[in-house]
Amino acid sequence: MPAQFLPLVVSAPSKVILHGEHAVVYGKTAVAASLDLRTRMAIKPHPSHILVNFPDVGLSDCWTVEQLTELFKHRPMERLEEEVDMVYLDKIHDFLGTDQSNLRMASVICFLYLYSVMVSPDIITMEIHVESETPPSVQVWA
Repeated sequence: MPAQFLPLVVSAPSKVILHGEHAVVYGKTAVAASLDLRTRMAIKPHPSHILVNFPDVGLSDCWTVEQLTELFKHRPMERLEEEVDMVYLDKIHDFLGTDQSNLRMASVICFLYLYSVMVSPDIITMEIHVESETPPSVQVWA
């Protein structure tokens, strides 16, 4: 039986970095402000699949528990606090059938990576919907 949880809806304001965007990489100060444009995420239980819906980038996909169990066999055994396991990241790209230059898939790749290292040992079936009021032309996908 799938794990049960209450539906959850969260939102966060968008931000703009006015000065020093790259300076923070070197421990320097940046000037940032929040915008009254929100990104919202809704998560609710699903009886059998993990569904993702990211309409802002035109992506929607779903997987069975069996499909993700097979992928998650390759996840890092120990949590890397400040690094990404590049071998596992390649496995996710292979699983999705996309190459690393496909930035449109970045949101799904990030979701699968983070979900797989956070959920353990059982996969929780759910539906996730993420939408933003920030126009895609000004969103930065890195």
